[in-house]
Amino acid sequence: MANGPRLLLLLAVLVLADAAILEILLSTAQAGAAVDRLVSMAGGMAAAWLWGKSLPVPPEQRTPAGTWPLAIVALCLSYGIFTAFTAYAPHIQPLAHLALSWFGAGLFGAFGWWRLKSWRDDR
Repeated sequence: MANGPRLLLLLAVLVLADAAILEILLSTAQAGAAVDRLVSMAGGMAAAWLWGKSLPVPPEQRTPAGTWPLAIVALCLSYGIFTAFTAYAPHIQPLAHLALSWFGAGLFGAFGWWRLKSWRDDR
């Protein structure tokens, strides 16, 4: 499977698992939205990692340089946006905060991916 569709599939698994786990934690746990989001994000990353291990990858295909730092910064940005929204607008549902935080992180990741790709093509 090519890098682009594989990455989009794993991102969809990450976001959906994150949302499902967050909804379960918010309805059952009393830890608070920020802590619940950390746990749900970890669960989503584990689900995406396990799903990624089951997908076939051609041996000649490898992760382009700069992808892992971009993904780590996008995850931190997503968490930061979520906690900022939760702190300043607690009356809005946390799943709306989650959607907006993933949207912001997705925009950052798409722009970063485009910059990495254009930088690699120029070299």
